[in-house]
Amino acid sequence: MNNHNNIAELKKITKNLTLLYVEDDEQIRKSTAEIFSHLVQTVHVAADGQEGLDLYGEYFLDNGRYYDIVISDIQMPRMDGLTMSKMILQTNKKQKIILISAHDEHMLEAINIGIEGFIQKPLKSQQVFDVLKKVSLTFHSDDLQYFNALTEASIISKSDMNGIITYVNDNFCKITGYTREEMIGHSHSMFRHPNNPNEIYIDMWKTITSGIIWRERMVNLNKDGSEFIAESTIIPLLDENDNIKEYMAIRNDVTDAVTFKRKIFLEEQEKIKRIKIAEAQKSFLVVFTHELKTPLNAIINFTKYVKKQIELPKELNKEKLSSLLESVLSNAHDMLENVTQILEVSKLNAHKLTYNYSVFNAKDIVSEVMKRYNSLLTEKNITLTCDVQDDALISNDVFRVKQIFSNIVSNAIKYGNNEIKISVLNKEHITVSVEDNGPGIKDKDAVFNLYSQEDDGLLERKSQGTGVGLYFVKLLCTDLHISYKVEDRNEGSGTKFTLTFNEKQEKGA
Repeated sequence: MNNHNNIAELKKITKNLTLLYVEDDEQIRKSTAEIFSHLVQTVHVAADGQEGLDLYGEYFLDNGRYYDIVISDIQMPRMDGLTMSKMILQTNKKQKIILISAHDEHMLEAINIGIEGFIQKPLKSQQVFDVLKKVSLTFHSDDLQYFNALTEASIISKSDMNGIITYVNDNFCKITGYTREEMIGHSHSMFRHPNNPNEIYIDMWKTITSGIIWRERMVNLNKDGSEFIAESTIIPLLDENDNIKEYMAIRNDVTDAVTFKRKIFLEEQEKIKRIKIAEAQKSFLVVFTHELKTPLNAIINFTKYVKKQIELPKELNKEKLSSLLESVLSNAHDMLENVTQILEVSKLNAHKLTYNYSVFNAKDIVSEVMKRYNSLLTEKNITLTCDVQDDALISNDVFRVKQIFSNIVSNAIKYGNNEIKISVLNKEHITVSVEDNGPGIKDKDAVFNLYSQEDDGLLERKSQGTGVGLYFVKLLCTDLHISYKVEDRNEGSGTKFTLTFNEKQEKGA
């Protein structure tokens, strides 16, 4: 084999290596560095051991890795090559170092500190090539050991330029359930999970055909249809002319790790949810107790007053007593409604609530409910505007629809300001809406949740309320197939609740 062929063979082994060359003789340093520059990827030069040591440290700081090979003369000013080598090996015990010397007296010491090779002066190209080749081959030996270790632990496959499988390791067969014969000669698409977006594969081919390593976490399908999640790395492998010849895919099965993380995450979320519910339930009980306590106190105090008046010998003020008894009755009704609503929420959740369907006019519902709240509207100085069509006939449970509408109106009175507008329209569907000019609702979904009240928290509402009403509305509407929504009012601040009865009602029906 001639010298040209020797260099070509050597270059195959050394072309990706980085080298630090230390030589005090300027002429030798320049000429030898020129030769090295044709064999390796990177050559840096230094004039003595101290400069070499400085360069060695700077290279690591800049690149996060050490030179692959250090070649150095021994006899040099400021710091000799042997001292420099000792200090380098103290930093990096695996460093490959070749020493150049005209004498043998330092050879034993060099061997003892771990020097990989020696070149005797005067320099001869063949000797330099042989030593360089011997040291460079140790990298390939290390790479092979690493690759063998990698293939033992990972799922490895190779494919041609079209993605057709040419090699799989034992782990690939073990994980997927396929035999080698079932995989080799087929496309990797046989493992493709239908939930993976097509954009992933477009990006993958764009990346690897450009010679760039591609990485992604992907869900794959086994032979039996089960899933495995893998951290995938696809490496374009190059030939001696730096053209892509094939692709190697390295996958690590992270299914258990991902499943475990998901489990921990869901458990944490459930824990947070339980804590929030417990806190909300506690707050709810405080508010609900208050809601019962207020009318109870009124009933007790009014009853005491009436009793005292009856026991007095003077003539009774029947008008005043009648008013007080009316208040007692109203507070008792409020208490009963609160308790009944809680019990009915429980029945709804257990699917034990029964319904009685009939045809009725929405106008009658509005009129009846508003009559009930008439005194409260007057007391709070609320202006009521109604736009109600006469022919809005609904087929549903009249009692439950009345409960739904009553809760929405009650909410508008409690949290609105001084205006309420009620509309009933019969167009494509019958819609019943209640608008107020209050501060509005920020979280329009949460307002229908049990134990979750909007605004500043359950115990910090400006007005009183148990927070069960709109949750009750949601459950009833769902059961009765009534659409409901809450939105911002069109004009200014405020909230608009809308009920939509989905069946089309013909006029005069």
